[in-house]
Amino acid sequence: VHISDKTVDTSFKLLSHSEELFEDEIEQINDLSNLDFVIMTGDLADKPQKKLLSRACDIMNKVKYPWYFTFGNHDAAVGSSFKKNEYFKYILNHNKSMRKIAPENFYYSFVPKKGYRMIALDATIDTKITGNGIISKEQLDWLDNELKEATIHNELPIMFLHHPVREPMSSYHHRLINAKEVYEVLNRHDIPMAIFSGHYHTTKIIKENNILH
Repeated sequence: VHISDKTVDTSFKLLSHSEELFEDEIEQINDLSNLDFVIMTGDLADKPQKKLLSRACDIMNKVKYPWYFTFGNHDAAVGSSFKKNEYFKYILNHNKSMRKIAPENFYYSFVPKKGYRMIALDATIDTKITGNGIISKEQLDWLDNELKEATIHNELPIMFLHHPVREPMSSYHHRLINAKEVYEVLNRHDIPMAIFSGHYHTTKIIKENNILH
């Protein structure tokens, strides 16, 4: 989405039209029927600024379905006055769906209906300027347990994060730098699973054994 207050476009992003495009997107979503929820896989705002996030949430709250959020690299940055925890707190305060599940961390899970487990992950790095991502050891242990729970309860785990585990194309400056460790966790669980991500501004579907990227 990259909500921005810039008045000039680049060759890669229509930043001056970000609100207009986002409003249109929400209208199209609202024309769809029987959705369980909508989820943002990061970069809701082009910069971690309260004024941009405020506008983004105002537009996002026009969607008629519950909506959820995962962090993108543009939502968290080193040196920002609007820190990552403040950014997340603002979303919780302006999103009743998120408040209802009351996540204690930047990563969380919820069950929207029987047979499905949604797992929202956070791969953003806010200690240096980078487009790369990493999943912490603590989060990997938590993910392993979530997949165990999904197996026990016969649930399909669907994961959401900004940085793709399987790159749609190679990018040294945008990759998940510990994807190998993430795969080690995923490969312990021989069940169908899906991973939805953003970051690369492209559309691609890759089937990899029991995992759909």
